[in-house]
Amino acid sequence: MVVMMFELLTVQGTGQTFSFVPAHTHLTGQPESDIAFEIPIVNLSNENLSVCVLRRVNNLPGEWSSSFCFDVSCFPPFIDSVATTPDFQSTPITPGTSANFSIHVFPDTTIGIGQIQIVAKNLKNLNDSITVDLTASNDLSSSEGETTELNKFNLYQNYPNPFNPSTIIAFYLDREADINITLYDALGNKISTLMEETCGAGINSIDLNADGFASGIYFYRVTAKYGENNIKSYTKKMILEK
Repeated sequence: MVVMMFELLTVQGTGQTFSFVPAHTHLTGQPESDIAFEIPIVNLSNENLSVCVLRRVNNLPGEWSSSFCFDVSCFPPFIDSVATTPDFQSTPITPGTSANFSIHVFPDTTIGIGQIQIVAKNLKNLNDSITVDLTASNDLSSSEGETTELNKFNLYQNYPNPFNPSTIIAFYLDREADINITLYDALGNKISTLMEETCGAGINSIDLNADGFASGIYFYRVTAKYGENNIKSYTKKMILEK
């Protein structure tokens, strides 16, 4: 079985007022999965902080794509920058707190190597910045520990996709967790909360009837809360064709 390895190679910059440190230096995943890198933005200063995150490099093979999630919103792959401003359903970060940021890579079955570079900047001082380089590659082997970590929570592609008007969203849990499923439009606006309940171990699923929605691209985000300090989220896109 071919698996994808995503490794965060470097974190560099001169950030003085904030930190931008990834939760993991590398993750593994399978083709057509969602590989999510969580990188919280923490305000280290004594005043409100406005930060933007830019995608400088997005060299991906085949039909792979990458996209941002920021605070409560997830954005389509063509959005190359987000900021702690109302335009992105966000606000400046208060001292000692953080904003949730993640970048999601969606690999297809194409074998290859991809590079992503993102940079976070203080909007009041653009020289106050941190750069992160991300490399995505195929690997025919995976350690048992990495596979176990992946299988703790996995979101499957909705089926059918494209769909009209109904589709199934399914996900796997290795143990009980509190689940939240949220639907967003192509601009990252929240449309609806589809599920908010506790689910047991195994494969769980819901049926989405989009009869009242317009045709287009949507994103669904599934968040599993195993505990206060153990929260994981995955996001995938779906296409409604009427």
